Amino acid sequence: MKDHEIIELYWVRNESAIAATAEKYGSYCHTIAYNILRNKEDSEECTNDTYLGAWNSIPPQRPNRLSIYLGKITRNLALNRYKRYTAEKRGHTRQHRPERKVGHQSLSRDVIIFKQLEKMIYHLASPSMLLNTSATTSRSSKCLCSVPII
Repeated sequence: MKDHEIIELYWVRNESAIAATAEKYGSYCHTIAYNILRNKEDSEECTNDTYLGAWNSIPPQRPNRLSIYLGKITRNLALNRYKRYTAEKRGHTRQHRPERKVGHQSLSRDVIIFKQLEKMIYHLASPSMLLNTSATTSRSSKCLCSVPII
């Protein structure tokens, strides 16, 4: 079955859309989820949640490429599950990170690193920098070296 036919089944709320999606894109979605989660059961659950996500979102959305649309749903579901799993490993507690005074603000190490990376990305985004690999490497090294070690 072609993508536009599957999308039309979703639009008319025909439940065979889910079966057609599973038949055509089931292994694709499972592979995406498995590459993130590395767990067969969680990947299968993510794949099934992808069908539900597509069912709930296609009307009003009308994706141009169903494979990309389903892949994005699967990826987001798998990443959310991965984050939840790693949070459980930490015991749902946020570790206290030391703070550092920068100017009049007290910033955590994460914020400092984020600000440094933001600067680096801004400088790397210029077209001339994208073509110059040695300059890109030099800037990224300089940026990472300037991050304070706490």
